Amino acid sequence: TETLPEVFNHRLGEIKVSLVGKPAFKKIEKAFPRSLESVPLFLPTRTGRFRDDFDAWIERERVSVSVKAEIEDMALLRLFAISGEGLALVPEIVVQRELASGELIVVKSPQDLAETFFAVTTSRKFRNARIEKLVRAFARGQG
Repeated sequence: TETLPEVFNHRLGEIKVSLVGKPAFKKIEKAFPRSLESVPLFLPTRTGRFRDDFDAWIERERVSVSVKAEIEDMALLRLFAISGEGLALVPEIVVQRELASGELIVVKSPQDLAETFFAVTTSRKFRNARIEKLVRAFARGQG
């Protein structure tokens, strides 16, 4: 039988997850989260922790939302946010260019929603100095 190598998880950090959309959606902030009931949502599939956290938050807030689509691909979620047809729940890094340009805005960030990133290796330390430098930069928020 073949023995599998031991693997190590290196926590890199967390990236904030928010509801993003066109600037026209800014008006829903006043009655948030109740105002989400009138806005179509594009959500990631239920395979990630932050989607589970979002669903739990919606339940705690007793808000009934209209899910227009559940999408696995973050790039596609980004395109739906840009379309202006609703809000998308994404890690902010996915839309950082659009946020910086003002094409999209963070409508609201449900409290404590984040995507956690890990590097998985077969050794306790990174063997390549360049990779270690990139991982440290990412962990400090410069990645």
